[in-house]
Amino acid sequence: GKTDALLADYLAQMHLAGYNGLFIRKSYPELLQVIRRSQQIYPALGGRYKVSEKTWYFPSGATLRFGYVTSYEDALRYASDEYQWIAVDECTHVPWAAIELLSTRLRADEALGLYYSLRLSANPNGRHMLDIRARFIDGKEPWTVYRLGKGKKAVRLAFIPAKLEDTPQLAGTGYDDRLDVLGDAEKAALRGGNWYAYEGAVFQLVAGVHVWTWAQFKERTGHDRPPSTWRRFRTYDYGSAAPSACYWIALDLAPPAGTGRAVAYREDYTVQPDGQGGWKANKGLGLPPRDAAKRMARMSEGETYAGSWAGRDL
Repeated sequence: GKTDALLADYLAQMHLAGYNGLFIRKSYPELLQVIRRSQQIYPALGGRYKVSEKTWYFPSGATLRFGYVTSYEDALRYASDEYQWIAVDECTHVPWAAIELLSTRLRADEALGLYYSLRLSANPNGRHMLDIRARFIDGKEPWTVYRLGKGKKAVRLAFIPAKLEDTPQLAGTGYDDRLDVLGDAEKAALRGGNWYAYEGAVFQLVAGVHVWTWAQFKERTGHDRPPSTWRRFRTYDYGSAAPSACYWIALDLAPPAGTGRAVAYREDYTVQPDGQGGWKANKGLGLPPRDAAKRMARMSEGETYAGSWAGRDL
């Protein structure tokens, strides 16, 4: 349903010369599915597909190009292009930084009657789900148009939800039966369109299996704490309005029989308290970068690290 909607949405300005679109998926195999679907629709509208360019040409002069973006570097391939319409299908599997870069390629000549638009589709899962949710869903009502900015430069934003029941063409395919045997979070996300189904449970962590007490750690490794012979690392995702997250990781490569197991032995998640003994979901402490760095340094005293990594925003 989502892919068909995007292929149809492109057609809104197909009759205008100078109208160029770009349809993105994460990988080439996934893109092929979209191309095959477009070949069932666009020839009846006068479209001519050029395989070598992965591009549709229409009688008006309008074009639609297909591409794939797995990383920010992939998005750089389009850094000098101009489009009036860009769609990223299953966008939660594409880095937000790459989507932002693609959005800068949008241009529209009003004298030609053109306008530009960015369309995103997704299921409530995927590696970059939280990026999409924070920008388009958190604190916003479905089916409501929000304006970002003022005047002619204002950008309109809207989230259109969907559930399995909104896709009647899947009835009788067995798809609903397959969803029914999934876990609660997966079922709520994929069948009910719930973008908060994975809240706090993205990794499905199980106590005693993935999460150990220190007593279990000693029982299974023979150590009270990760020994100094294990290589230590830090990973850090900075946030101000949203929480920061830092993890201290020890990797058991110690001879003669290192297991290769990585253990996250310390966590610092700077979520804002609600004043009632709980926490405000996805609300950070607002720490400036220097204060956040000092906080990490205090918690790391007496330890040495083989490496530390932080996101590109720090």
